[in-house]
Amino acid sequence: MKDEAKKPDGGFVLVHGWALVAAWQAVRATILRPVDLRVWLATFEAVARRCAAREGCEPEYRVQELVTLTGCARRTVMESLARLRASGLVDVRREGVTHCGTLTELAFCDSRDVNDALALVANHERRVPIPRRLLAYLARAKKPVLLATAFGHLLRCMYLRGELCSSGGLCKAGWVAEVFGVSERSVKRARAELIEVGLLIRSSTPQGVLNRWGQGLRWNLFWKAAKAAVVSPPPRENHVGVSPPRRTGNSLSGSGNQQPRRVVRHGAFAESTRGLGHVGADDLRSVERLRVLFARATKAGLVRPSQADALKFAGAAAHARRVATKNPAGLFAKLVRSGLWSHITLEDEARGCRIANQLLPDRTAEAPRSVLPFRAKHESVDTGPECRELVRSKVLASLAEAGRVPANTDPLSAVLG
Repeated sequence: MKDEAKKPDGGFVLVHGWALVAAWQAVRATILRPVDLRVWLATFEAVARRCAAREGCEPEYRVQELVTLTGCARRTVMESLARLRASGLVDVRREGVTHCGTLTELAFCDSRDVNDALALVANHERRVPIPRRLLAYLARAKKPVLLATAFGHLLRCMYLRGELCSSGGLCKAGWVAEVFGVSERSVKRARAELIEVGLLIRSSTPQGVLNRWGQGLRWNLFWKAAKAAVVSPPPRENHVGVSPPRRTGNSLSGSGNQQPRRVVRHGAFAESTRGLGHVGADDLRSVERLRVLFARATKAGLVRPSQADALKFAGAAAHARRVATKNPAGLFAKLVRSGLWSHITLEDEARGCRIANQLLPDRTAEAPRSVLPFRAKHESVDTGPECRELVRSKVLASLAEAGRVPANTDPLSAVLG
């Protein structure tokens, strides 16, 4: 299916087919940049705007017009015009615009890439009618592959027959990719974008023709750019003031209806379900307070009501007082709650054995007993004369009860036999 019209809506401009191919090959050879192609297309639109000028009026061209058409910065447009002038594609001056008329006028006309690409385009000598609305759209396109895809489909699907513009033809994405040296997948993606905006229209194509020559496509000669959404105006300023505070008899400096400040306690805190509750620094210096903490720990299952666990509990308190410099209560609580008894040293046990027996229930009136754990062969701790005397008396008492030695016997001689 083809569309024919004397001219597309908005008019059209004529561009040589070889110019489309050569301009893109200059970008591939880094002679030009992709933005230069947009400025080059904008120069055709600038000339077309002055085609209906009254006779005798001399047109004037300004850089600001190209800035508006491309959406680029003024400095970028100036640099692009300098590169385009050096390549021979176009020469823009204030009094007029001069486009390249023949291929030999280009500075890179002898390029092998240009000749190889033109060999794939059978009718590249003809002039291609490009709708001005499409020209304005491409002048603001920021994807270079979109320009290459549009150039390829213009060469295959846009013709000037007599005084009529004819739109319609067959075009394979692989052919466009081969001529312009881009990815076939990128061509299909760019073509889908042109179809989505309505510039290209897909035609029904038999499968045999589709496999050999490509998809049937035609340019929309009556396309109009979608209008930008109108932004609603900002809401009118509201001059409604804030109501003043309600006057009451309460005073901010008074104490009525005010919550008391929460007392901050230093140390280790825990809920009642954790067993120990609050542990303060003074709790580690008092036997009575340690006894209360030991009772809580026993009830919570952190320790057992035995001499061994009482020694560990007292040793943890001694270790916390000896090691900690800022928060001994917090270290003590961590040792008990997590069961980190391996951090307790022999020195800590020696200090804690004096009060360990007093932590047990119903034994506060008894004399303190030594509950020393097993020690390694070469380890020795000075526990003091009182503790050593207590150990000797206990050994003698146990041997006397067993009937192995008579009463009032020296413990050392009894052990050595």
